[in-house]
Amino acid sequence: LGAPIDYTGRPIGGAHQRHRIMGGQFSRRMKILEKTLRAHDAPEWVIAEWLREVERLRPSITGDALGECTSKEPLSRK
Repeated sequence: LGAPIDYTGRPIGGAHQRHRIMGGQFSRRMKILEKTLRAHDAPEWVIAEWLREVERLRPSITGDALGECTSKEPLSRK
């Protein structure tokens, strides 16, 4: 988001790979993020940039299209 800080954690795809996050789940999390930012009176430009960055990361987190839950794998019962 423009801070002069380099990220040194795991690559985002690898960090989320084992979690089978579906498109609908991803979209719901974005809505929660937006509502939270608005509830805390974040400036509109911050909300827009943050949501744009999260959306840019969608393909690294889920293979499902916008709002879809199309995973064919059964849910794990661990």
